[in-house]
Amino acid sequence: MADLPAFAQSLVSCGLAGAFLVASIEKLLPVIPSIGLYLILGILSDGRPAAFLALILVTAMGSTIGSLCWFGIARAAGTYGWHERRHRLLERYARSARPVTGLAGTTVAGVIAVQLLPVARAYTGLLYGSSSVGVTRFALSTFAGCCVWNGVLTSVGRIIGTL
Repeated sequence: MADLPAFAQSLVSCGLAGAFLVASIEKLLPVIPSIGLYLILGILSDGRPAAFLALILVTAMGSTIGSLCWFGIARAAGTYGWHERRHRLLERYARSARPVTGLAGTTVAGVIAVQLLPVARAYTGLLYGSSSVGVTRFALSTFAGCCVWNGVLTSVGRIIGTL
């Protein structure tokens, strides 16, 4: 473990609570790309199937919480009449998600699909918070999409870790 970077050692020492927190923060401030983050979590994960499944579910919950924060910010901006600012913010940060959201609209499949786009997934809450999607539908769809994204990446990381 001494060969691991300091942040990776911190993740390992915090267990599932650390993974939850890092997944939440990654959605709010995507400083560490999610691809690298979940690969590392997979590499460092416990080999037990139950613990691995718990890691995927906990990180999906953390990612969902982060997205719900953005969703709430977008809803609040609309509620308090910040339509002009919200529009500029969406124009600035969510360009890469526009083709998918335009194609998929406000369907559950659309919310899930956007969770699978590396750059756009961080700001889906902004996009859907300013749409007609309800918070429950958004949360459940986001959780499903995060389970797929996090599950694939942590699984690949786990495979790499066993080589």
